[in-house]
Amino acid sequence: LRENINLLDLKKAHENNLKNTHNSDFFDENDVWSRCSLNLSVEWDKLKLQIEEFLFIEKCTILDKTDVEAIESILEVADGRVSFDTWQNFLKCFGPLEGCVDRIKPVLQSRWWYGHLSTEQAVELLTSRLTGTFIVWISKANQGIFVISLVLQRGSPTTSPIIQHYQVVRTEHGVKVSIDKGETIEDHEYPSLCDLIKDRKDILIFPFIKSRTSSRYLPNEPLDISSTDAHRFLENEKDKTYVVRYSRSLKGRLVITYKFNGSIADVAVVLEQNGQVSLNNQMYDSLDDLIMHYYQSVSYTHLTLPTIYS
Repeated sequence: LRENINLLDLKKAHENNLKNTHNSDFFDENDVWSRCSLNLSVEWDKLKLQIEEFLFIEKCTILDKTDVEAIESILEVADGRVSFDTWQNFLKCFGPLEGCVDRIKPVLQSRWWYGHLSTEQAVELLTSRLTGTFIVWISKANQGIFVISLVLQRGSPTTSPIIQHYQVVRTEHGVKVSIDKGETIEDHEYPSLCDLIKDRKDILIFPFIKSRTSSRYLPNEPLDISSTDAHRFLENEKDKTYVVRYSRSLKGRLVITYKFNGSIADVAVVLEQNGQVSLNNQMYDSLDDLIMHYYQSVSYTHLTLPTIYS
């Protein structure tokens, strides 16, 4: 109770101070930027303080370190500064500030998320990917628009891939995606962006996972190669060398082809929509975590238990 009283006293003191300093009766969300700068970019440290002050004074909300880091990640702070366009885009996609962290964190935890992109950048990322591979990003050109880019048909040496871009807009109750059916446009609404992705896993099969490299093992970016090619690749490699590839027979599966004790084997991994992976009914936060778990083990014995897919 004492902590609550102190919090209200501090809030009141801040409000009185703001009235005297800014000659304003209230602190509006639209004032957050103008209190930092009238320029087209502002230092992140100044903007961060104004965000924290606004949420504390107007909403009695205190941000912790992870909350601030989540907002910073979405804003894609460059050289310690944030542009006004990026700020406006942020508010339209994840605003209002109250509760924005709850909307941001599930998106950041999803491996299909790519932040601010252009259509050209999205196409470049997906050009050589398997049918069903997708990414989600914020449009740089159209503020307040999420975009799902999906490979409808992968390319070949003689043909270009077919990549479709679906625009997703915020609504009063969540998000809405419009699908062109030729003669008609179908609107589908969902409580959140993550709910949309989960509901359409029939076509949104493979989130395009950003690769993370390590000197101890190969990048974990799935390759679009056959079982035969993967085995051939590992023939002359050392034990505990592996590649991760897409399954060509089962949707939503990845295959780890690995070498141990001179033998080469395949094991199927289920890739969940939230970026987690499962093997033998054991969940891992990421493909990297799964692989490091077995890499650091004495042997790969457990990897031979599931049914082999290739």
